[in-house]
Amino acid sequence: MKKLFWQANLTAAAVAIALFGLMAGVLRWNLIGAFLLAAGIFLGLAVLLNPHDRLSPQEGEGPSPFEGLEQKLERFQVSALQCSDLRLRDAGRSLYNSARSVLDYLQAVPEKAAMVQQAPWQGLAGLEALTAQYLKRESDEELGAAVLKMTAELDRAFSGQLERLLQTTEPSTEEPHTPCRAQG
Repeated sequence: MKKLFWQANLTAAAVAIALFGLMAGVLRWNLIGAFLLAAGIFLGLAVLLNPHDRLSPQEGEGPSPFEGLEQKLERFQVSALQCSDLRLRDAGRSLYNSARSVLDYLQAVPEKAAMVQQAPWQGLAGLEALTAQYLKRESDEELGAAVLKMTAELDRAFSGQLERLLQTTEPSTEEPHTPCRAQG
């Protein structure tokens, strides 16, 4: 994955540098304008060419695309249950249940995986690291408050994702009701 990342960025940089040289050197554009356009092209290509994490299953892929998410979730649960603060443990349990519900729904209806935002899942890894720091220094109330706040925010995010997934239903196959017109 990192190799693809570097290849994509080097390709984007090479194209941007070549275009900058063409615009500034050959076409005699203003240096600032040529630089800004080249920077914009670099950023656009870097975003387009970089591989992105996918939740939706792809043909030919080996293990389940949800496997990494399950592992993140299980690691978080283990670290959250080690907290001696009952508020953190309860908040961690609530977050685990919310995220587990989203994951279970996606495994049952994998075609809706594209609707899921990556941010909460990426935040889960950050929260796991923050929780690990807190476990080393449980007397740090400020760090405990940060863990509690982040846990509550991610819990809301996962609950919101589940609500959005459940609200999107397939279109109805029933005939739409049309009012009768009075004949005159």
